[in-house]
This record gives sequence, structure tokens and C-alpha cells, in this order.
Amino acid sequence: VNGLFGALVQGTKPHAKILHVDPSEALTMPGVIDFVSAADVPGKNNIGDGICPTGLVYDEECFAQDEVTFLGQPIGLLVADSHENAQRAARHVHIEYEELPAVLTIKEARAAKSFLPCGHSVERGAVTPALADSDRVLAGDVWMGGQEHFYLEPQTSLAIPGDNGEMKVFASTQNPTKTQHFVAHVLGVPENRVVCVSKRMGGGFG
Repeated sequence: VNGLFGALVQGTKPHAKILHVDPSEALTMPGVIDFVSAADVPGKNNIGDGICPTGLVYDEECFAQDEVTFLGQPIGLLVADSHENAQRAARHVHIEYEELPAVLTIKEARAAKSFLPCGHSVERGAVTPALADSDRVLAGDVWMGGQEHFYLEPQTSLAIPGDNGEMKVFASTQNPTKTQHFVAHVLGVPENRVVCVSKRMGGGFG
């Protein structure tokens, strides 16, 4: 493929201020072309697909700029002439942090009143009066070890730039429309300049 390869530079702290990002060592390594971060985003750096009654919530950053809020959060992208060179050099981008308190459990989140901006609930009937009129009310806690599902398909994309800010993206996604929206949002171009192509794939976790 006559193209370039990108490897994410990811945060190594669950919650911290980003004091300094130094890609100088990585940029001297074989095959390395460039390092891009939030400062290089031509459009808007804020993305996200949280949905509230008021609409889409842009509650994430394409590249973390001032603070990381979870382990592995993307801070930049190392671009090189091969996948191996990009991955190798990405580990040599040095980041200085100031660690902040991390909320790691639901119990800690409740104590810190750290909640998602939009609450979701399922109710049927008049719940509060029904509980008040009940002869017996059972209350307790249920704990489960639910985890994020493991993706079977490769998380990768191929982007081919065209004329006048056009971009054609081949992505392993089940939502090409959302991919089109985010790419246009970050690049600062109208959505009709971006085409997302996704091969037919199965899965959907049932």
C-alpha cells in the first residue's frame, strides 16, 4: 500500500493533567513521518456519541489536550511508513503528567457525586406511590462483573484524501453514518465531503 500508517499514543494514567508532550525522540526513529495531536486538528477536537433528550453530547476529545480521564485515552497519533515503525515509535513519545484522584468504582462515583450528564431510567406505572402502599419493600445491592465486550473485527481504518477537502474512509464500523459525521466534524468540512465505506460484517453481539 502506498500510504502511511498511524499508531495511537495513549495515556498511561486513569486521571491526570497533561503537563507536557515531547515527541522529539520518536520523530528521530526510522520511518517516522510526523506526530499529530489536538493542536493539529483542523476542525473541532470534541467528539462523542452520548445521547441525551437534548440531542448528541460531544463529551469526548479526539485527542486529549489538557487532561486524561481514562487509561489508554488517545493523546496523539504517530505517523510512519509502516505499521511496525509507527507502533514502535509511539512508545517513545514522552508525556509528563500531574496525577489527579481517580474514580474507579460505582461506590466511589456515588460518594464523589460523579454522574453522567443524562440519566436513564425505566419506569412503569406510579412507582413511588406503589412502594409507599406496599406491605413489604425489599432493598439491597446487586453486584455484577459486567465487562465491555471483546471486538472480533479489527479496529482499523483506511483514509484516502481527495480534492477540496474530500475524504474517503474505509472503516470496520457498524455505523458508517456516525463515522462520516465525526470525520467531517474533526476535519472541519461539510459532511458531503466525506464518504465512509464499510464492508458487510456480521456480529452485532447477538
